[in-house]
Amino acid sequence: MNKRQKYIDKISAKIKRWEAEIKKKEAQLQETKIDNQDKIDERINELKERIQEARQRLDEIRTASDEAWEEMKAGFEKSWSNLSESIQNALDKFKK
Repeated sequence: MNKRQKYIDKISAKIKRWEAEIKKKEAQLQETKIDNQDKIDERINELKERIQEARQRLDEIRTASDEAWEEMKAGFEKSWSNLSESIQNALDKFKK
């Protein structure tokens, strides 16, 4: 397996874990009635949008030429770090 595929697999696995956490939270929230349900639904939708954004960027890396992917990786790393932190912070808020 080449370096790029390992990288793609690592990021894809993280995205799948986030999606699973979101589905779990949605199921838990469906079972309970919460006063601010609309706000929570809005946060969940924002999380889904961010995850979709990560998937799109990962697809760009997946389809990039061998020469371009290393350069794209550097830009992706910066945005991935910010995205990862914001998603994890939002998920942590649901745990409280």
